[in-house]
Amino acid sequence: VDLPSFDTGRQNRLRFWSLVTYLPWLFLQVVLANLHVAYLVLRPSAMHPQIIRVKTRLSGDLAKTTLGNSITLTPGTITMDIQDDELIVHALSEKVARELANGQMERRVARIFQKTE
Repeated sequence: VDLPSFDTGRQNRLRFWSLVTYLPWLFLQVVLANLHVAYLVLRPSAMHPQIIRVKTRLSGDLAKTTLGNSITLTPGTITMDIQDDELIVHALSEKVARELANGQMERRVARIFQKTE
């Protein structure tokens, strides 16, 4: 599937199989994050809200938006802004912030998109 890119004359090539495998993985992350937020509600002392900057190597606006929306869909996080190669994210706890910093979600989103001439 070819989608127009918002930032260049190139096309974003959507890797269908990567998208198909990403969606169940994201659903699992949402379920796990729900459990973590429930834990935080029961133990408010474990809650350490913070605003973090998450660096990204994603190049297209659509890929960055997909990452930002995936972060926002995950309970306990919200993408507040996307600035160049950084996402500004509010995280409810240090655990959530560390998980975002490890880059697993970004790597999975990167697999969905590839640039073509």
